[in-house]
Amino acid sequence: MKRILVGYLTNGNNSGINKYLFNFIKQISSKKDYEIDVISSDVGDILKENLKDYKCKLYEIPKLKHPYKRYKAICKIIKDNKYDVVYSNISESFNCCTVLAAHKNKVKRIVVHSHATGSSEENTFKRFIRVTLNKLFRIALHNSANVFVACSKEAGKWLFLKKDYKSKKFHVINNTIDFNEYTFDEKKREKIRKDLNISNNDVVLGNVGNFEYSKNQMFILQTLKELLKRNNNYKFILVGDGRLKDEFKEYVKNEGLTKNVIFTGIITNVNEILNAMDIFVFPSVIEGFGIVALESQVNGLPTIISDKVPNKVIISKNIYQLPLEMSDWCDMISDLSSYKRTKAKLLDNAYQYDNSNIEQFKYIIGDDIK
Repeated sequence: MKRILVGYLTNGNNSGINKYLFNFIKQISSKKDYEIDVISSDVGDILKENLKDYKCKLYEIPKLKHPYKRYKAICKIIKDNKYDVVYSNISESFNCCTVLAAHKNKVKRIVVHSHATGSSEENTFKRFIRVTLNKLFRIALHNSANVFVACSKEAGKWLFLKKDYKSKKFHVINNTIDFNEYTFDEKKREKIRKDLNISNNDVVLGNVGNFEYSKNQMFILQTLKELLKRNNNYKFILVGDGRLKDEFKEYVKNEGLTKNVIFTGIITNVNEILNAMDIFVFPSVIEGFGIVALESQVNGLPTIISDKVPNKVIISKNIYQLPLEMSDWCDMISDLSSYKRTKAKLLDNAYQYDNSNIEQFKYIIGDDIK
């Protein structure tokens, strides 16, 4: 039995890291001879419920703002359970407590996985501090980990020293989804639009993600205001939660957009609500990969992404990459407003992102998966 410690999941989060890790846990726990435990500093009922089917032990650890307590707690977990693999999924190198604890306890395989291409901090000064710390703590990852993986080459360059992301120890691991779960369903579309009071004439824009600087949802809210000057039948579904939620809601109220914007909060049926949308918009200013753009394309949605999103996410002919110029986005959305939904037409490269591509997880576990 090979024992694996995985960090970090968060409670009820629609983030790409959460989606990726739940998929990893689902795929590996279904195979024999593997046992997975999870660490998190954000434990709640939703996370517990989502993990119960996989028989994972869930350990709560202190938050990163208490780094020494966090480090000591992880050391104890590793010492008590004697893991074969410690697998740390992070976006900034100073979040290295798990890697350091694994090295301290002489874990044989220490894997660190990069999921970002920059800091998601909006404040300029704070972002400068985080970027500086990220550069400084790369050496800690270099000295402690022995496998370096990332969701894209760009994410590898952000988190690791050049000698690491250029070495044979570095691998790109594709974020994968279950294509069958995201296939377009007309009946679900009709039901969800009815439940949300959306008419057949409404053109629905959609976005899924945490409400934070890197995801840039405010850009689409501002774009929506301009679009409504051309036509008043646009609506915008925002799926998610986060620290900017109150700011977004205040903007919607002040700009008179309340009837045109739907905040769903955290939901567990993202695959279903995509059916209710007409155009998926993804204006990120920082993006490690963009797994929700995969989901929207598999669903058959016309998808618009910013030029900050890695090209690897392009798996169909129905996706459009634009610079963050509002007039360009308005024009593209207007052009796509009359698009009639059809079955997704995916490119040949799409299926490397299907769940069937489980073989790539050998870079984490260290052997072939049977």
